[in-house]
Amino acid sequence: MEKYMGNKSKFCERIYDEINNVYPLHPSMSFFDPFSGTTNVSRYFKKKGLNIICNDINDFSYVLGKAYIDVCEVPKFSILYKKNKHFISKINTLKKNGFLKEKIEKLIVENKNTCDQNFMDLNMNSKYFEVIAYLTYFADELDCGDINYGLFINNYCETGCNARYVNLVYKKTLDKIYNSSANKDVKKIIESFLTYPFNEKELDNLYNLLLSCNEFVTASKIKRIIDKGNVVGKRMFFSLEHGRRLDIIYNTISFWKINGYISESEYNILLTSIIESVCIFSNTSATYQAFYKDYRANTLQDFRMIIPEIDDTKIKSRVMQEDAYSIIPKIKADVMYLDPPYNWRQYDSNYHLLNTISKYYGILNKKEFDSQIVGASGENRIQKLEYTSFNKKSTFEETLLTPLSLSKCKVIALSYSDSESNHKRENIDDTLNLIDSFFSNKKIFNSYKVVKIKSHNFESRRGNKKEEINELLYIGIKK
Repeated sequence: MEKYMGNKSKFCERIYDEINNVYPLHPSMSFFDPFSGTTNVSRYFKKKGLNIICNDINDFSYVLGKAYIDVCEVPKFSILYKKNKHFISKINTLKKNGFLKEKIEKLIVENKNTCDQNFMDLNMNSKYFEVIAYLTYFADELDCGDINYGLFINNYCETGCNARYVNLVYKKTLDKIYNSSANKDVKKIIESFLTYPFNEKELDNLYNLLLSCNEFVTASKIKRIIDKGNVVGKRMFFSLEHGRRLDIIYNTISFWKINGYISESEYNILLTSIIESVCIFSNTSATYQAFYKDYRANTLQDFRMIIPEIDDTKIKSRVMQEDAYSIIPKIKADVMYLDPPYNWRQYDSNYHLLNTISKYYGILNKKEFDSQIVGASGENRIQKLEYTSFNKKSTFEETLLTPLSLSKCKVIALSYSDSESNHKRENIDDTLNLIDSFFSNKKIFNSYKVVKIKSHNFESRRGNKKEEINELLYIGIKK
């Protein structure tokens, strides 16, 4: 998940080394990561032999943790190879004619930039690689049984039955007009427009009606909406070919899980592969609040599943999905590393699609869920998103620093950046001074240090020179 905002994959070694310099680390120590996100930092410390406790409120992060942190060997898919007769017959035929081997070799070549070569060389003859190759190139509707969710095609490809949307900014204006109007015909036209497939001619009808009723101010609002020209659109998160492939793969592993052909850990690994593949092949920049209006080069490539690299280091692990604020004071560990939300953005909203992929299998009323997938982003809005205290400018410092003072961990390492896109854009120095003051508090810490790591701002706009920033790593040894 290299495109994840705030991803620390490039800094993992530096983070480990800086902590190790002030507090020597060794295998069997414990490492707590309450904002694990991509799990990249936890995965690095796992490779070093530390026992891992990772946590994140996002569904996709929990799935990644169950795959990358909990699992210490590549899956064998023993039940799948023993009980799924359709799969067994098909894959044996593919082995005999050499097609499976050919596709595994192709998969290895195409994953050379996303997976360690030694790992692929070691496991190329495993059942794990056979299943990944099978899903990528050979699975079809017959593998899905009676499962036909249509998550990707229906909602996120431009030809999908639920891919057409109304711009939510304009919908908000129409809702206000609807609620304030006593004219039944006005309400009727708005209702008609806001009903799928969102006939734009109804806006012209509304405009003309308002003019005839001498409601010139309201009519001018509708005219501005019409003139903008982007009131209705179609989501283009995936090419049609990639959407079809993703649906077949998702339906297949769901069918396997329902019928007991794969274990929970095997399911999480395959789901992780889908999540990683979506990050590579989606028609987006890095988040899922918007999509490109034309199909970029990655969407035109042959689709492939990304191979999750399973580390075989044997450790004790615990993967959680809790509110970080509430669990930080409860968890006892040698080292706690925090990479909290820096600004007002809701990460669960930016990565809503990955969260939906992670939990869609378990949603009982998928039809109702799909009906609440709205707007250009295609985000489900059954539950109104609430900003956490970490995302509120007024409460960020208190919410972050109060639980840290109560932490039972021996070492606290906090990542923060001096980017102006963080909290209190106009006064970032105040925030940094407050964090510095906290770590220099002799009642809480015996010692601390701050390390500056040069980086670039994720938010730098296309065509502009990226803002150079410092990733600040605060490391405190608690009393």
